[in-house]
Amino acid sequence: MVVAAPTSCGKSQLALNICARNIMHKQVPCGIVSLEMPQKQVMKRLVSCISGVPLGLVQDGVASDENMERVNEALDKVEKAPLYTIYRCRGIDDLNAQICVMPRKHEVTLVVIDYLQLIPFNTAHSKAEAVSDMSHKIKQMALDLNISVVLLSQVNREGSKSQGLELYHLRDSGDIENDADVIILMWPYGADLHDSKRSDASGTYALMQYKLAKNREGERDLKGQFKFFNQYGRFF
Repeated sequence: MVVAAPTSCGKSQLALNICARNIMHKQVPCGIVSLEMPQKQVMKRLVSCISGVPLGLVQDGVASDENMERVNEALDKVEKAPLYTIYRCRGIDDLNAQICVMPRKHEVTLVVIDYLQLIPFNTAHSKAEAVSDMSHKIKQMALDLNISVVLLSQVNREGSKSQGLELYHLRDSGDIENDADVIILMWPYGADLHDSKRSDASGTYALMQYKLAKNREGERDLKGQFKFFNQYGRFF
């Protein structure tokens, strides 16, 4: 499954939500490949998502005793969760080799890759050729290992300014569309993140629109909305 969105629209956090739900509620072993965020930042986001406590309160020393208890409980849960991480690789073949260890050693069945365009590639090839090759190899790896892969992708400059994303907005290669079984496109309401800000009883959120642009085994072009509470990294 490919999740694509403009920068700063929460695609990394949506992937972490998927992981958190699986490791917390179903005890499904998951892997995270984070080539954008260091380990400390990933763990902070996971803890905030699971606890529902904005970590800014903790960092500023103004969190209540109740909130600190929730944070500590979340820390304990993350520490014990069947979660395995990769933070660097030399290229797509190296990344696939590292991921291959996870199902064999830890019975991992779901891997999140954040994100496709950050995987190092041979500069002898064009970026489009490299991204195409990496997309093919990730798809083949998923088939060979019989695991689910959530692959995050950037959108091109035109898509970042658009009021509605389409498949041709996927950045660098049309082969991403061909390889994916499911593609979710996500963008801020009105195409502007600032204008998408709203608030309710739970706090301030960004109103995000999404479209199921491809679904190999089901209905496609389904549309809807998310509430993205950035302060504690949850989607509703």
